[in-house]
Formats: sequence, C-alpha cells, structure tokens
Amino acid sequence: MNLDPARVALCPGAIDCTMVNCIRAEPPSRIVAENTAGECVFIDECSTADDCVVATDHHWCCSCPEVFPAALLASDPCVSVTYVGSEAGCADCTAVDCAPCTAIHPVPACADTTAGYRTCR
Repeated sequence: MNLDPARVALCPGAIDCTMVNCIRAEPPSRIVAENTAGECVFIDECSTADDCVVATDHHWCCSCPEVFPAALLASDPCVSVTYVGSEAGCADCTAVDCAPCTAIHPVPACADTTAGYRTCR
C-alpha cells in the first residue's frame, strides 16, 4: 500500500494501517434469533431451496441480484425483489450511473456450510 507522505504527516498512526489485514469476515449465517438464554445466535437460513429467493441489496448502489434467505426480506426493506427507491436507510442511487448486471441470474439453493449452518447460495 502506498501512503502519501504528506497525509501520513497529518496522521502518523496511519502507517500502522499498512500492517492490518482488512479482509471482511462473512458471518456464518445472515439470520439470527434469540435462544432460551436470551442471547442472539446464528441460525440456519434455510431448510430447502424454497426458503431462498433472488433479490437485490439496496444498501449499496449498483448491486446486482443474488440469493438471500427469504426471512431476511421480511426484516430488511432494503433487500427486495422489487424496489421503489423510497425506503429509509437504503442507498440513494438516483445520481449514480450503474453498469448493467452481467452475471447469470442466480438459482437459489440451500447448502450446508463448514460452520454447521444451512445457508442460501
């Protein structure tokens, strides 16, 4: 990583960032529930492919359709099959010129993960 020396002078601690691995870890599941002890725990996203849908995450501009657990659509208005652009908290992409999505339309599937959860893929 190249850091501009003038910027590092303004924030000397920035040089430490070059040693940080900033890879974002994916959660083992996108669905959580409260267990009997009152704790939030990850749970299976699906039991069959019917529990998965193709939708778009409108938290970000230029998102393309991908597979999500159907339960997520019920709790997050920014992840939807159809989108009218007025949901609070979603990205305002009215001034963004996005390239068309070129990926093949995904087919929902439910699969076991190495973490022991069934997730939509």
